[in-house]
Amino acid sequence: MLNSHPFVGAALASLACIAALAAAADTHAAEAYVGANLASRSSTKPSCSGGTNCERPGNAGGKVTGGYLADLPPVSGVQLAQGVEVMAYSLGLGKALLPGTSGPRPGSIKNKGVGITHVLQASFGDTILATRVGLAYSRGQIDYAAGASSSRDAIVPLLGLGVHYSLSRNWVLNADWDRLPVKYKDALKITVNMFSIGVSYKF
Repeated sequence: MLNSHPFVGAALASLACIAALAAAADTHAAEAYVGANLASRSSTKPSCSGGTNCERPGNAGGKVTGGYLADLPPVSGVQLAQGVEVMAYSLGLGKALLPGTSGPRPGSIKNKGVGITHVLQASFGDTILATRVGLAYSRGQIDYAAGASSSRDAIVPLLGLGVHYSLSRNWVLNADWDRLPVKYKDALKITVNMFSIGVSYKF
């Protein structure tokens, strides 16, 4: 389980940012939302010591989100909005050959985290394009087939893109890409590209 202190700090910072944005925005031009996405598999890009092959797809993962958006002045007829989004995510379990003191060792890798991002959206009718940039508190864990395990906590950058479609005034269909770097012990770093689909509800 994630260490409570960084989690609480990230949560309080997120709430403060959302509250500040809400206070500054006109209530008729701002909205809060929550959502959930499921990722069937996540691809990984390895950077392992000793040339070890660590690339394996992970099984099911996903994320839950919550945020607040405020409208910006339109540009060339395109409606823009910006805001803050909080995301909690869990990446699927992946099998790999992992670096060890006596050479590559079979095992599994997994990761979970909580992050906060700045969101910028452009609306073209019912279709919305979104970008996300921020930071996450991440925990990467290695479980070796022989029985040993290790974990590492880290602050990592978050990048994301999304294509969203408004199904109704409140419901939105989401297709997202998230770039999630993961740091492990034993000189292992992996970048996970998580592709997910889901829905969000606007209040």
